[in-house]
Amino acid sequence: MKTGISRWLKQAAVFGCYGWHDSSTKIIEKRLAGAGFELIKTPITSTWQPDQASLEKCVNYGIEFAGLVNQE
Repeated sequence: MKTGISRWLKQAAVFGCYGWHDSSTKIIEKRLAGAGFELIKTPITSTWQPDQASLEKCVNYGIEFAGLVNQE
């Protein structure tokens, strides 16, 4: 018998923007994994203020993540 939260409610991906050091995405990944989330994509990051190309990569990242979640 299946109980608890369905698998797609426990899937996650991490993204972020940083200035000097990219540690926030690693911290978030560790905490999500510790909370039982399945990290289904490699994190994506950008330095400082994202330019147009970085923003487009982020949009595509979100689309890919949604596609992975909907595979269930």
